[in-house]
Amino acid sequence: MFIRGCGRDYFMELLLRSFFQESFILDPWESRHIIKYKMHDLAISVAGIECATISSNEEHIDRRTRHVSLDFKGNSLRQLSDSLVQAKGMRTILLEPIFASKHEERSLSPIINSSTILNFKFLRTLDLSASGIEVVQNSVCALKRLRYLDLSHNDIRTVPNSITNLQSLLMLDVCWSKIEILPNGIGKLKHLRFLVVSYSSLKTLSNSVTMLKNLVTLNLSGNKFKELPTDITKLVSLRHLDIYGKHLTHMPCGVSQLTNLHTLSYFPLSGDTDNVPGHSAQLNELMPLNDLRGKLKISNLRHGEDAVLESKAANVKEKKHLQAIELAWDFKENIDIDETEVVVYEMSLEGLQPHPNLKELLLESYGGVKFSSWLSSLTNLESIELQNCWKFQHLLPLDQFHSLRKLQLIGLTSLEYISSSSEIDYFHSSSSSTTLLPSLETLWLWDLPNLKGWWRDNVVNAENHTTSSSFPRLSQLLIGGDCGKLISMPFTPHLQLLQLFNTKHWNPFQMETMNVARPLIQPLLPTKATNEASSSSNLSNTKNLSIYGNEDLQCLPDWLKGLPYLEMLQVSECSKFKDLSPCIQDLTLLRMLVIENCEVFDMSNDDPITWRSLRSLRFLQFNCLPKLSALPRGIQYATSLEYLYILDCKKLGKYSRVD
Repeated sequence: MFIRGCGRDYFMELLLRSFFQESFILDPWESRHIIKYKMHDLAISVAGIECATISSNEEHIDRRTRHVSLDFKGNSLRQLSDSLVQAKGMRTILLEPIFASKHEERSLSPIINSSTILNFKFLRTLDLSASGIEVVQNSVCALKRLRYLDLSHNDIRTVPNSITNLQSLLMLDVCWSKIEILPNGIGKLKHLRFLVVSYSSLKTLSNSVTMLKNLVTLNLSGNKFKELPTDITKLVSLRHLDIYGKHLTHMPCGVSQLTNLHTLSYFPLSGDTDNVPGHSAQLNELMPLNDLRGKLKISNLRHGEDAVLESKAANVKEKKHLQAIELAWDFKENIDIDETEVVVYEMSLEGLQPHPNLKELLLESYGGVKFSSWLSSLTNLESIELQNCWKFQHLLPLDQFHSLRKLQLIGLTSLEYISSSSEIDYFHSSSSSTTLLPSLETLWLWDLPNLKGWWRDNVVNAENHTTSSSFPRLSQLLIGGDCGKLISMPFTPHLQLLQLFNTKHWNPFQMETMNVARPLIQPLLPTKATNEASSSSNLSNTKNLSIYGNEDLQCLPDWLKGLPYLEMLQVSECSKFKDLSPCIQDLTLLRMLVIENCEVFDMSNDDPITWRSLRSLRFLQFNCLPKLSALPRGIQYATSLEYLYILDCKKLGKYSRVD
């Protein structure tokens, strides 16, 4: 068993035994796992004086301490350095990241100057990530027993050549830095196994890297270099090659020799083979790489007759460990293709059939009219994303994808309906499930100017339609760009987040549901909304609503009255949006309100009575509102308000945050 897989198994075992707990502290939208507080106290007790976490310069470090984490800012390190130096047997020094502005950065000179750092002759781990350093001192490179060095998230531009002195180094991390070139001698680090230089400023990659025979992980994503060294095939121990980025033009020949690869994030084909004769890898080099895992993107796919044979040679179907695959064709905008070319597109896609284990599929700039027949075999799919597939008129039936959680349709300019069958045929078909996409949670519809609805023919108010035949788990719906012909959608009783982006072509914005005769959403008119509000249960559970870039919106639409559970409302970049009245008074459960980048928004004439019902409002933000000259007079009634942010509202004067 590989070490990484073994480590994952140990982690899952500890997670099942409640050793860890979920935390949303770093990112409210993404859970992390941290050690439970009581378990943390137990670990500290067992570690004794060998491990220490220091959060104040008044704390003392015992000379027998071997592993220390320093968690504070400013020049307190200077006062602590005398105590730290006494622990000559130190093995680990971790500085907690600060991600702060320059005036808050701490001075690390007491730690990394030569007279101090050289006392730690046995130091194996040094973590200086996000610590504000701009220069790597030569004294750091004198720690000959150092195995782990983290310099990430700093503004360092070079790594000194003296780093070659660190002959015991196993891991070097300089991601999110300003490094433009690695030292020529980096190949002398014979034991280096992990090199991370992602999201830096690398313009070229030294051929010296190819001398790192023991390298297991090479992460170069997000850099500016256009090609990899031709001798990269010498890295026979390499398992993880992460090179995702828009600047890389091709892969070098011979990449098929890296048969130990588990990760190959990006495989760009040369757009013009004449530019790199004999140096550009073709799809057939993917054939022996059947241990690939995670995600693979293949870009610049061609659609000529030769491309059909190349697609089959890639042997994608045998890569059973791949979780996600992106297929992007070489697309030149505004160039039409004839029927023969359409067929070649479809044949090339047919040859790229993935293994049925695949969970995520993305197609970009595909010029076929229809999908490949193998789509129906991917029953484990959890995500389908189609971008700029401009010839698609409809998709294959999606009802067999019971695990599908996310569907994104972007720039399908010819798409008229999503399912080729009619609505009534679907619900009368004995082979159809009674529940449409039972696991679907997120649906994106963007720039679909000809999309009319889900089915070819829609039947509204059919007596046999029940809520069980709708999206039972759909919670997020995003509609953006030009979707002006969209008039119907399946019933979505549990929708919680509705996002409307740049829907200027929707006038009127009116959709029908299959269960309710009334519109899903009333028109977003350039004047005040209609008096009759929609109470359609299709949206009644929505908790979060975001409206972006609607050029006709002048006030809150009356259909908001049909959203009794709305808790968060955001209106952004609506150039004609003026005020919140009177509909704001109906949002009695609203907890968060954000208005930003609305040029004419002004609340000077706002009726204070409309704010009396906002007893639950806790967060209010006004951002970049040039016409806003006064706060709403009714804000006094928002008695639960805890946070008030006013940013770049010049007529209002200078306000600081109130909390």
